[in-house]
Amino acid sequence: MKYLLGEKLDFDWKVITVTIVSTLLLMVDHYHKLTAHKYWDRVILYLVIPLLIVLILFRENPREYGFSFGDWKLGLAYTALGILLMAPVIYYLGRGDEAMKSYYERFLSGLPWTTFLDLIGWEFFFRGWILFA
Repeated sequence: MKYLLGEKLDFDWKVITVTIVSTLLLMVDHYHKLTAHKYWDRVILYLVIPLLIVLILFRENPREYGFSFGDWKLGLAYTALGILLMAPVIYYLGRGDEAMKSYYERFLSGLPWTTFLDLIGWEFFFRGWILFA
């Protein structure tokens, strides 16, 4: 179908590819388990596969999709400020009743690294791959 209501249709193949692949990756993440841990699934699905498509299929530099350090000094300053402001609040709110402590205890093992692995894929997927494609 080249025409829709008299208008000529013109599609960008990269946008179509990103839309279809993104939808499929989100569905695979929701319905299937590739590894024993969900955070490794998300690294593979949301970071590795889109990066491979950018490198192999699009033949572009990942920097064009935001995959770089950027202004890392400013980012480090924002991170330090966020830690200084939010750590006391989180500590105060997190020392609640025993039921809450026992509920969240199972999430504490490997906490900073599992959260990092879980979110790095999401960050590239939504802030790089979909945004800049």
